[in-house]
Amino acid sequence: MQWVKLLCEIEFYNIVIFIILYIAGIQTFSVKAAIKCIIPFYTLGTEFVSSYLVFFWFIPFINLLLKQLDKNNHLRLILLCFISDSVFQTVIRVPDAFTYVGLFMYVYLIGAYIRRYRDGDYKKTNFEESLFVTGSGKWAFGMFLISWTSILCELIVFKFTGHKIIHMFTGQSNRILAIATAVCSFAFFVNVNIKQSKLINMVAKSVFGVLLIHANNLTMIDFVWKKLFRSQWAFENLESAFIVHAFVTVMVIFSVCSVIDMVRIRFLEKPIFEYFDKRSAN
Repeated sequence: MQWVKLLCEIEFYNIVIFIILYIAGIQTFSVKAAIKCIIPFYTLGTEFVSSYLVFFWFIPFINLLLKQLDKNNHLRLILLCFISDSVFQTVIRVPDAFTYVGLFMYVYLIGAYIRRYRDGDYKKTNFEESLFVTGSGKWAFGMFLISWTSILCELIVFKFTGHKIIHMFTGQSNRILAIATAVCSFAFFVNVNIKQSKLINMVAKSVFGVLLIHANNLTMIDFVWKKLFRSQWAFENLESAFIVHAFVTVMVIFSVCSVIDMVRIRFLEKPIFEYFDKRSAN
């Protein structure tokens, strides 16, 4: 059922945004573009959404595999993935070993390891204690600092030389710092004792919708980031004020897209799936 909900959500935004962009004159119509809009698997392996859908099919089989692995072999498998799809790509710039589907499996293995083999003295703590006392908090904070430092170094190089250099350690999802920051952040939040919150749960339901709206296709990305919020111009002209521009832009996009998706869930997804649940129960 979860996979069906994901597919319906993807199809809804693909079709609606395609129509809106066409009516607004931002995107031209073509049969090929329309077919790609309806069939979400055309970008399999190169884009997040279609790969995420396919990855869902593998989860039951990955779980069966994990049941057969002991702790040492589980760690060896993660290490093999890290070397073949993070170290090589970051250090010597070889092509990616995995597509997005493989990357999701790689990250899933890491998450499963953290959940299964946490230290015996593991306990839930508050946010402040997790951040400043526990090892996971210190590692997460350190990785964020290192990642942001690498990005700031790129800004400095661009300012004084005019050269745009690719983020060597954070430029792609599988790069060393990107993976390390994600893993440390996950381990940190696993330790935090977060009380049940209706607001957090409501916003969390719409995070995937935020992605589907603002990054639906290359035309939408170009319109939102380059034309509407002029991010490229801000990066090249605002200097240190670019950080403020980036923060405000991200918050506005996330907030607006979250509200749009909450409306979709409230008036479309929820009533439609409740109807089919009642039909199947009868």
